[in-house]
Amino acid sequence: MTLIMLNEFISDEELLKARESFNSIKSPTETQRFEFALNLIRSKQRSVIEEGLDIFQRLFANTREKKMKVDALYYMAIGQTKLNNYEQALKLLQSILNVQPANEQVKPLYIEVNRRMDESKNNQRKELIRMTIASFSTRMSSPEKNLPSKPVFFICTNSPIEIVRSVPEFLSSINETCTYKNSTTDDSILELHIGDKRGGGVCLFIKS
Repeated sequence: MTLIMLNEFISDEELLKARESFNSIKSPTETQRFEFALNLIRSKQRSVIEEGLDIFQRLFANTREKKMKVDALYYMAIGQTKLNNYEQALKLLQSILNVQPANEQVKPLYIEVNRRMDESKNNQRKELIRMTIASFSTRMSSPEKNLPSKPVFFICTNSPIEIVRSVPEFLSSINETCTYKNSTTDDSILELHIGDKRGGGVCLFIKS
């Protein structure tokens, strides 16, 4: 159910019908507002999801029903996850677990949000390293070779070996060579040597 909600999207036609139906109600009940917000967070549009989150937030603040409060927090977490706001989603889910530690509906979502957050952070680190290597490589190929005199440190939480696995393939495409090895003094540090075919180069240190 959790993955279905995260990967399910409402069509524009369905959303329009839901909006027209909701707007035709003069004084919508809490349940009707809840159901409308549920449709909104199924949208692919960020602004529409945020509109749904706003309705859930107001329902949570105003309702006296405990179950609706919990459900509002849960679906807000789903909406925040769809917006890639993983830390906010985890806070909402933790709020539920604080009062309902055995809630079996929340646990799978909590695990999935953590997985997506870790994957997102890892992808960001990989892109940072890729862009930095590209920048160094460009500078190395210039006549001036304006290289830094000190190594650059990347702070990573994943294994550096995994992060730079594709580096040799990347460098071969720009006519440069690359070797890397574990430091003899600290296994958490990887030495990444980037050099051109004439012997020049720079050494990057990636610390996990």
